[in-house]
Amino acid sequence: MNLFLRFTHLSTSQKENIGSIFYAKKGSFLQKISMVLKNAWFSYINADLNFHMIFIKLARRHLNGYPLHKKLGEGKFSICYYSETKEKKPVAIKYIKNRWFFLQPIKQTEASMLSAINHPSIPKLIDVFNERSIKGFVMEYKPGTTLFDMVFNENKCFSFSETIVIFNKVLNVISYLHNKKIIHRDIKPFNIIYYNGDISLIDFGFSRFVDEQSNDYEKDFLHLGSLLLFLLYSNYKDNTKGSWSEELNLTDEQKTFIKKASSPKSVGGFLVK
Repeated sequence: MNLFLRFTHLSTSQKENIGSIFYAKKGSFLQKISMVLKNAWFSYINADLNFHMIFIKLARRHLNGYPLHKKLGEGKFSICYYSETKEKKPVAIKYIKNRWFFLQPIKQTEASMLSAINHPSIPKLIDVFNERSIKGFVMEYKPGTTLFDMVFNENKCFSFSETIVIFNKVLNVISYLHNKKIIHRDIKPFNIIYYNGDISLIDFGFSRFVDEQSNDYEKDFLHLGSLLLFLLYSNYKDNTKGSWSEELNLTDEQKTFIKKASSPKSVGGFLVK
């Protein structure tokens, strides 16, 4: 099974969602229909003006006392800004777009999860605000660049040894979350920040607490094969075309490992409790 398309074959949208490709291929017919409908709805909504962001600009770009210096990123449901505390400590503000009012309970869950997490590779929750129907929270700012931007915008080529180090660091973070009974559900290069040899896992918008009667941990591990291939392909310079197992110079043992990292039936071997 070819888990990963060569970079040159990916659209911008596909690049941004690397790590979720496996889900798209393995989803049921109803799930795929649901995804099409959701994408159509998102396109319609995002074409509209964001009244509350206009309000923020008119309010001298301050939100709950935090100055909004620059936008760090924007998704369908929220926008992240770089800001500072009164003590000039850098923070990230996550503003939840008001039109997604029905998602407020989910975002409250995100804040409660962050408040229960204490890990150097995960942003700490600092504050929660609700100002004139503008909802969101303040997090520790993690410096660095996402793996996605390093590869596609900075032309970074990760060596095999660098890939293994990063992969192990991601595994350690996942293990910590699972011990806290939390699944991230959106582990991809776009949500992993690299800085001075360390990584940070961000964006817990799709995270959930694990039900005691279910075993949903595998939902995180399904992304690992794509993450490995993403890093390995960053250093790929050949012009041949084939499956990843044909293009990449890997041993049989390494190929087996990557296949297991992408198989829900083999996921238990990676989970450390």
